[in-house]
Amino acid sequence: MSIFTGIRQISIPAPAKINLFLSVLRKRDDGFHDIHSILAKLKLHDLITIEIQKEYQGCRVFCPSCPEIENKQNLVVKAFELWSKASGYSLGVSIHIDKNIPLEAGLGGGSSDAVATLLGLNLLLKKRLDQSTLFSIARDIGSDCSSFLIDGPCVASGTGEIVKFFDDNNFSKIKGRKVFLFQPPVRFSTKEIYEGLYETDFSEKDLLNKRLRISDLDLGNTSLKDFLHNDLQKVVDRKFMFIKALFEGLKEKFNLQPMLSGSGSCCYFFIEENLDIQAIEKYIKECWGNEIFLRITSLL
Repeated sequence: MSIFTGIRQISIPAPAKINLFLSVLRKRDDGFHDIHSILAKLKLHDLITIEIQKEYQGCRVFCPSCPEIENKQNLVVKAFELWSKASGYSLGVSIHIDKNIPLEAGLGGGSSDAVATLLGLNLLLKKRLDQSTLFSIARDIGSDCSSFLIDGPCVASGTGEIVKFFDDNNFSKIKGRKVFLFQPPVRFSTKEIYEGLYETDFSEKDLLNKRLRISDLDLGNTSLKDFLHNDLQKVVDRKFMFIKALFEGLKEKFNLQPMLSGSGSCCYFFIEENLDIQAIEKYIKECWGNEIFLRITSLL
């Protein structure tokens, strides 16, 4: 009797994320950092298509639009290997990535792709791995992978691997809100950004609770600006003055609250009514040039 469902091909969306809130609490003895963050998923997504192959064993990755990620260092390969070990099944698969999320952007594209791969592989089995095992595998893939196993916004702590659903009625007020993403033609190394933190950059432990009280019952209105926070912005401001200069211009000229997502380099702001998006796009291009990533999406 076959262990598989009979499905030979499956496609799973891999959503991007933004950090609405990111505080860095301290540097740990192992070199990583303890954080406290709220993450929200976006409609912007990659599409992962897994197809069972009889001609070979193992995993082969294909991404025509971004061939530089067609290698064994891709997290989807790690997801496949850990899934194979946990399930005890060996098979050959091709994994096609329809890539829409930019690389090294702080949008979680690589981690989301890996989790989508994990979920897709699991759906091929008649006897599927349970949620506890999936979360264990996700933590082994990477610190922020667990968040993509939660359908909706979540709170992340530890190094990002401890997650829980953001059970807050206020979030429904911003669900579907339009988000403008913009990324300079420069990629940031997550490791480099975290290593640039000074001890004075770390947040107090109860900052998140204070921010939640500030935005209490008004999340989704103007007080959303009071809620948004990212400690890593301090590092980016010091290292990349062109980011700081554009942010100051967007605040002054358009009354926006631009934010860095994660460790960057992608940035975002929420689209309010009566914003002149064309004028904003023109201004961003004047500051950063035409070789930039611009996209309007929305919160899931």
